[in-house]
Amino acid sequence: MDAHRSTAYLCGGFVKSGFVDHTPYTTTSFVRSMELILELPPMTQYDASARSVWRCFDKDARHAPFVHRKCNVNLDDVNTDHSKWQALCDGYDFDKEDNVPDVEFNQALWHGLKGDEEKYPPIRRSAFLTYSMKDDDD
Repeated sequence: MDAHRSTAYLCGGFVKSGFVDHTPYTTTSFVRSMELILELPPMTQYDASARSVWRCFDKDARHAPFVHRKCNVNLDDVNTDHSKWQALCDGYDFDKEDNVPDVEFNQALWHGLKGDEEKYPPIRRSAFLTYSMKDDDD
């Protein structure tokens, strides 16, 4: 996962329990899904053609009680590491999305999580996504 990717978490009575979906969705996919749930027409051609997150839902509501896990990380802890990666990130402007150099930021994230000993993987860029037609009625 690179710096321009995010995970999404769904909750609710109709959401499949313990289900992990690896389908590549966009933000518009979630707009389209809300339109379908609320029976609203698409606002634009983009949400009309967006892939909805229908795989994540069951036909029947399951209202099992939600049990949370106690946080095992102190949210008041501060990272006091003074590495070259931390110094690099100090110069970034995080006030606006996509306002940092993605390759440098990815390297900082990689080495911050994996350490300097772990080699940064080669960069692969692709402009095309491939979808499987299996079980895709959307």
